[in-house]
Order: sequence, then structure tokens, then C-alpha cells
Amino acid sequence: MKISSGIALMMCFLFLYFAGIPIMKKAPSEQSDQIDKYIEEQMHNLQISGLSLAVVKDGESIKARGYGFANIELQVPASEASIYQIASVTKQFTATAVMILVEEHKIGLDDKITQYLSNLPLDWQSITIRHLLTHTSGIVSYTSLPEWDRNLYPISKEEIMKLVAKYPLNFQPGNAWDYNNTGYFLLGMIIEKVSGQSYSGFLKERIFTPLNMKDTRVNDLNSLIKNRTSGYERTSRLINARDSDPSWGYAAGALISTVTDLTKWDAALYTEKILKRHSLEQMWTPVILNNGETFPYGFGWAINKINGHRVIWHNGGIQGFCSSILRFPDDQVTVIVLINQTPLPVDQIALKVASFSIKGLLPPGYEVNNDHNLSLFINEFVRK
Repeated sequence: MKISSGIALMMCFLFLYFAGIPIMKKAPSEQSDQIDKYIEEQMHNLQISGLSLAVVKDGESIKARGYGFANIELQVPASEASIYQIASVTKQFTATAVMILVEEHKIGLDDKITQYLSNLPLDWQSITIRHLLTHTSGIVSYTSLPEWDRNLYPISKEEIMKLVAKYPLNFQPGNAWDYNNTGYFLLGMIIEKVSGQSYSGFLKERIFTPLNMKDTRVNDLNSLIKNRTSGYERTSRLINARDSDPSWGYAAGALISTVTDLTKWDAALYTEKILKRHSLEQMWTPVILNNGETFPYGFGWAINKINGHRVIWHNGGIQGFCSSILRFPDDQVTVIVLINQTPLPVDQIALKVASFSIKGLLPPGYEVNNDHNLSLFINEFVRK
């Protein structure tokens, strides 16, 4: 429906503004063409099945579209409305939920987790909420165990607890950093215990509904979800990925979303709609280890500098899906890339797209390779 009235157009603008939706601004033709050309080249070179992309600059969405297919067999095109599993990008929402409860004085960051969960191993007694948020607890990550191979089938929280509880700590809490899905699984259980709500219900009420993120939710393989994408894996050939049951991912990686919803999330992070500025800055502060050294990870976000440009970011990967959100707050640029195929260098693709909006971010002639190890990739630029 088209409305020519200037008053109606202004009302539409104000609705979008107050709903927290970045207003779509046409990207400069040259920059838009650069992005399209680059993504189309990567789709061909890396044989990517489907990809959705959003670029936000100065609070305005300058690019939001899909490339390739959301479902290859049915030839359904990918779009900005395609829904992907976002895997560990979930962690920033779990950390935000924890910080909501911290602001309400229902949780303390330095509280022992034994205050909220019972029947824990004796060597977990000194582990705090902060340790879980920052991957410094020393607890074994359940995704590193042989039992992870059973992730196609449902599992209970109690079963996950039994799996990890029989292993000793990898190190004393706070002594080191080691990426850990168990920590965020436990945080989901704590959110439920303290709030009296389900993890999915709490996120919907306190984050997704206020931000009008209508297509973001905890995944449910049995539900019929409009615009859900199919996942693929490539070894010697492209095959249908077998979906991991969301009960395994839970608060560590079970959310699904769209690039459109994630631009709303990005916009909210520049405001105090969900959390106060002080809480957000805590989330984006590198953890301090027991020896006084820091590690570039906060609460659900990694924090680095790439050629002098501060980046707050995270990615996710699970069977058939990979995702990346790179936020350059000082440059007011955010890039979100969601792909329905693994393994692929999603962070490198997102970083190259960001370089079209941030002068000097990458060296001339930089090319994406198929190394999808995000830590080695980012650290290459940190060292420089």
C-alpha cells in the first residue's frame, strides 16, 4: 500500500524510530555495488548455498538482503527475512538476561553459583557468575565430550549436568580463559531459577518483545516457522545437515533469528532500552585473570582492535549454520552475516564487508581464505 501524504510518511518514520528499527537508507551506489560484487564472488568461490547480510552505518541500515538459497531443493531464495540458527551468537542474549537480573539486584556477578544451583561438585564451590560469563570457570565444556555426538537427540538439563560433573576442573576458576558452552548452559538454568520463568519466556518478555524482534526465539524443530532456512554441510559434496536438537544448545546456542531482527538488537545497544550504559560497558570489558593479565572477552562478546578500530563481536557455528556479528562502535558500523552452510569463514566475510565502510580497516589486497578458525583469524590482526 502506498501513501503519498507527508503526514502519513512522518508517522511511519516515527513508528520505526520508536520501535527501534534502523531506518533503511540507500547505500552510496559504489559502496552497495562493491558489497554485492564481493558477496557474489564469495558465493561462487566458496560455493555458499545461502547468505543473508545486513550493514548498519551511523544508525541506518544501508544494506539488508539475501543471496543464494534458503532452501536449495525448493529453490527458495534467501532474503533479509530468512531465519537462521545463530548458535553461539545466543550467548550475548544470555549475558544480557543475566545483566538485567544484576541491575534488579537479583543476582550478583561475584555470587557463587552454589547460591542458585544445588548438588554441584565440590570443586565448583568457588565458581562465580562472572566466571561463567567470561569462560574462566575451568569447567569442562560439554561440547568437547564424546557424548556431543548424540546431539541430534533431545537431552535434559540433568543429563548435561551429569555429563560434566564427573570431570575435574581444567584449571582453578579465574586462572585461565577457555571457551566453554557449559558455563552458558548453567547461566540459562540460573536465569530460570531466579526469574521463575523459562529461559525462552524471559528473553521474549525482557528483550525480544520490547525490541520488536518478532522472528527471534529459541529454536523448536517441531514448530512450523515461516521463512526458516535449511542447513547444509559440504565435505566432498553438499549435503543436508542434520539438525542438532535445541535442548543441547539451550542458553549457549539455541536461538534463531534474522539479519533484520539483529539490526534492531544492534540499534538497542546504542541506547538504554534494555540495559544501562554501565552494564553494557561491563559486558564489553576484557576479563581480568587471577594473575592480573587480561583476555579479550567480556560477557558474551569478544573485544579486540583491528588496525586501530575497536570491534565488539561474536560468531556462532553449528551443523549447517554459521553466523557473525561485528560491531565497530567508534566507527558506528555493524555487519551481520548469517549463512546456512558449514564450514565457512563467516567472520572474514563480515570483516571484508565492514572494510567497505571503514577506511583502512584491512590492508590493500586482503583476500578471504577458507580458514574458519575465528580466533587465529582475529588474532592475526590483533598482533599487527
